[in-house]
Amino acid sequence: MSTIQPGSLIVELKAVCPHCHEKVTLMQPQIKRVLYNVWQSLANLMFGPQNHLASDGLLQRDDLARKIKDSKTEEILLEDAEYQLLASAVKGFLGYTQNEVELVKRVLDAKSVEVEEVKEIKRK
Repeated sequence: MSTIQPGSLIVELKAVCPHCHEKVTLMQPQIKRVLYNVWQSLANLMFGPQNHLASDGLLQRDDLARKIKDSKTEEILLEDAEYQLLASAVKGFLGYTQNEVELVKRVLDAKSVEVEEVKEIKRK
C-alpha cells in the first residue's frame, strides 16, 4: 500500500517581458503560497487523452478518482494495484508545468506501508 499527502505548493510571481524577453518580477519579489487542490488534480490526471481509455479502463479509473476526491484525510491509502494505476497516469501525462513538480514527486515518491487486517471484536 502507498500513502500520498496533499498540501500547498509554492509559486513564484515572475513573468517574461514580451519586448526584451528578460525575466521580470511582478510587483515586489515574493513567493506566494497558493492553495493547490492535490486530490482534485490527481483525480483529473486519471483521464488525460494520452491514456486512450476504453470503457473498462474508464470505469476502473473513475472508481479510483472518486476514492481520491472523496478522501477527507491528510493521506490516502491505496492498494498496490490502485497505486500502480495512479502512478502510470502520472508518468504518462503530457503537458506538466513547473507548478506540478511537487505533485508528481508526491505520487512517485509515495511511501509503501504494510497493513494488517484488524479483526472486529464483538461486544455483548
